[in-house]
Amino acid sequence: MRGTFFQKPLEIIIETHDESWSQGGVVRGVVSAKSHDGNLSLEEEKLFLLFSAARDIKGKNNDKMVVVEELNLDSKENQNFEFKMNSGCPITEKTSSLYLAVGKDAEFYGHLQLNVKLHPFLESYFQVIRDFHRFQVKTIKNKKAGKKFLVDVTYNVPDTKDYTSILGYKVSASYNSENDQINLKHQFKLKKMSFDGGDGVAKDEKKNIDQTLNSNQFKQFGDSPNQDGIKASFEDIIDQVKVRPIL
Repeated sequence: MRGTFFQKPLEIIIETHDESWSQGGVVRGVVSAKSHDGNLSLEEEKLFLLFSAARDIKGKNNDKMVVVEELNLDSKENQNFEFKMNSGCPITEKTSSLYLAVGKDAEFYGHLQLNVKLHPFLESYFQVIRDFHRFQVKTIKNKKAGKKFLVDVTYNVPDTKDYTSILGYKVSASYNSENDQINLKHQFKLKKMSFDGGDGVAKDEKKNIDQTLNSNQFKQFGDSPNQDGIKASFEDIIDQVKVRPIL
């Protein structure tokens, strides 16, 4: 990925080694600079890793952008850079993203949007739910949680009799690299029958279930997904809300 930016008399090129990254990945590349007046000085210039809403990048609302990390540029034609993203960094979505930006403090004049995808462990978890339980992803969004982000995944619930009590399902998820765990908050909208007064009336009800998966539940043989462990962990949750047969 490559971008060329001009700020008289400077011409600065940002080039990354990769086109996309996963949460927790490392963004590596090269900054190339030259001056069109023959005097190359980058004393005040910096390269930033920042998070921003798309509208703020477009509107140059610099005060609303969040700087994650920064690097002072040397007055030389080529400089390597490296930014390590944490496992709870935001993924790229239509309304917001991580960016590389060049400029001075709180004054950015060029930017490159980074294509950041789900952490591989989260991707494996969601893939098992899709492939084995037929829950199809409707939307994936970032959700701010302190200094880190969760991903909010909303699903279309399979149209089967086991799930007729489930009107909606969303899960907030994050992978914590420090303790090698996946943290999940399952959020269900359920249809329950109430028999107050003797007559059966359907009522909507919300049910939240917190769950933590240890590494042996979601990976095996190094970093390969543990499909059986993921299936079992999801079934433990879904069994608490699906329709049970009347004996």
